[in-house]
Amino acid sequence: MGSVLPENIGLVLSPMEINDFDFEKDKADKDNVSESIRDYYSSAGVSDLLFNSEKSSSNSLKLSIDNDSSIMFAVLRSLERWVNRKIKQESGVIKFKCLFLDITKYNQKEFYENCLKGSQASLPMKTMACVSMGIPQSDMVGLNFLETEVLEIQNKFIPLKSSHTQSDGGRPNNSDKGLPVEEVTEQQQDNGSNENRE
Repeated sequence: MGSVLPENIGLVLSPMEINDFDFEKDKADKDNVSESIRDYYSSAGVSDLLFNSEKSSSNSLKLSIDNDSSIMFAVLRSLERWVNRKIKQESGVIKFKCLFLDITKYNQKEFYENCLKGSQASLPMKTMACVSMGIPQSDMVGLNFLETEVLEIQNKFIPLKSSHTQSDGGRPNNSDKGLPVEEVTEQQQDNGSNENRE
């Protein structure tokens, strides 16, 4: 019997009764270390999605980060009020105000895109867009003066002509090419001209 058994199995003959002991980990047994870490952060109010959770998803992770950031932004508002109070006491006739933006490493790109959309809609958010990119306001003013007044980059760096940068009044039709105009096209042109008159 010993000659046919594999190498990792031993054979023992004994006149007494032998009990077997299984050292395999029970599948029903829980991972106490992982459970302790999860309970620790959950009791502290921090989501376990930030620490390589098995059920992690991008959307739930973003919401978890936003939730944690909102707690810190409340502290930031208190610091902002304190700084503005000190500035108000120290400044003379001209009053200044300090503004701490709600920017983190995780929402910097989203904050910049929102500021850019607001600037395109004529909202006064250009300075916020520059600050969200890491450009201080003093450098922003200096760079703007250098590019527009000194170097005149807006007159020298002209974008290439394309359908996005210019309009020629629409596509050419058959009458522009000297070809006969179909009846349907004439009706559409007449309808368009009548609508413009109204």
